[in-house]
Amino acid sequence: MWKKVAEIIKHFQELQLTDVEIACFFILTMGQSIIQHSIKPRETRKSVSFLFNEVFKGLNKYYQENYKSFEFAIRMGQILTFLPLFTEMDAIMNEHFHQLRLCSTEKNRKSFVFFDPEMETSLNKFKVAYI
Repeated sequence: MWKKVAEIIKHFQELQLTDVEIACFFILTMGQSIIQHSIKPRETRKSVSFLFNEVFKGLNKYYQENYKSFEFAIRMGQILTFLPLFTEMDAIMNEHFHQLRLCSTEKNRKSFVFFDPEMETSLNKFKVAYI
């Protein structure tokens, strides 16, 4: 798992994105994440589509002012093809932290990096009800 995350991070660093591109990339990533975790993804996609359009318009203007036309296509393509990899890394990390919470015990619970007090309450309720 960590090897895959390291590969994705290395690939992201190799893109050498500018600050503007990184900001746009993370806006797109957050929008994609909101859609994926939504109860009604189709409606959510429609709701945030204006945000995606504005990001792409802004990137288009930025590229026209700073790059040649062939560089524009390459850089935009790199950002768009990297979005699924970042989404995959997000899923890997979420799964890992979920597993940590499930494996939590009284002895090792507070050694986890992301300790969630609400999860502790839920685990205690589970123990009382089912154990």
